[in-house]
Amino acid sequence: MRFVLRFLKPDYHQGLNLTIRNGKKWYNQAPVGSMLDIVKTGSDVVETEAQLVGSRTLPFLAINEHELYLEHDPLCRDLDGLQHAMERAYPDFKETNEVAMLFFWVD
Repeated sequence: MRFVLRFLKPDYHQGLNLTIRNGKKWYNQAPVGSMLDIVKTGSDVVETEAQLVGSRTLPFLAINEHELYLEHDPLCRDLDGLQHAMERAYPDFKETNEVAMLFFWVD
């Protein structure tokens, strides 16, 4: 299966990356092994392809900050930076929300 994964700030690096998404939508719709087209929000141009290699859901406040070193956006590698980005991307975001952690591989 193939999915389009949109980013306000499509920073990523070769190897293992992490993105956090509000709610369970991505966890429920994209099975591990799916191919992802990385696209900047507002564009249809595929910047790169990736493969979803892992996912899970949890409350935002339960995120282990240690895992954030894999976050694709360097500004989101601590909970404060991640929360700021989540509030910008999802105007209704609250720190009590459930989120999906998506681990993806970029060659």
